[in-house]
Amino acid sequence: MTGTRRKGSAPVEENPILSAIYDRRTIRQFTDRPVTEEQLTAILKAGFYAPSAHADHPCHFIILRNREHFDEIMAIFRAAISMRTASTAIVVCGDTVRGTRWRDDGAAASMNMLLAAYSLGLGSCWCSASHDDERSRKLSALLGLPAHIEPYSMIVVGYTDRKKPRPDQFDRTKLHEGRW
Repeated sequence: MTGTRRKGSAPVEENPILSAIYDRRTIRQFTDRPVTEEQLTAILKAGFYAPSAHADHPCHFIILRNREHFDEIMAIFRAAISMRTASTAIVVCGDTVRGTRWRDDGAAASMNMLLAAYSLGLGSCWCSASHDDERSRKLSALLGLPAHIEPYSMIVVGYTDRKKPRPDQFDRTKLHEGRW
C-alpha cells in the first residue's frame, strides 16, 4: 500500500529507525568514557529481542571489560584492533545444540546490538569471530566456552568523539525483480 503508513509513524525522510540504519558507522577509536550499566543492559536486551529461526534463541553473550582480555583477543584477531581504546565488548556466541541456524540468529542479534548502541549515542564495531579455525578455537579456550557453544562475533562498544558521514551505499545495479 504505497503512501500509507502506520498511525504515528514518521515519513521515510524523518524515520528514526531508517536514520539509525543509514547513519550507523563502524567506529574503531573510542574515548576513555565508560559505557554505563544501563546502556549495556539496553544493548544486550536488543540482542535478545532479535529474530530467531524456529524461535530457538540459541545466542549467549559474554560481556568483556577487562583490558587483559582485550589484549589477548587482539593478539588472536588482528581485526579486533578497535578493542585497543574501547571500554566494553560483547562476544556473541551460539549454542550449536539448541539451534541449527545459530549463525543466522547471531547475525540478527549482532545487528540489533549495533543499532541499539548507535541509538544510545555510542559507537560500535562488529568483528567476525566465526571462522571455524584456530583463531576461533583460541577464543573459545580463552573465554572457557563449553564444546557446544561457538563464538560468532564481537561487538566492541564505547564513546567516540567523531561522527562519520553517511555514505551512499544504495546500489540499483544489484537489484533484481522476479529473477536475475
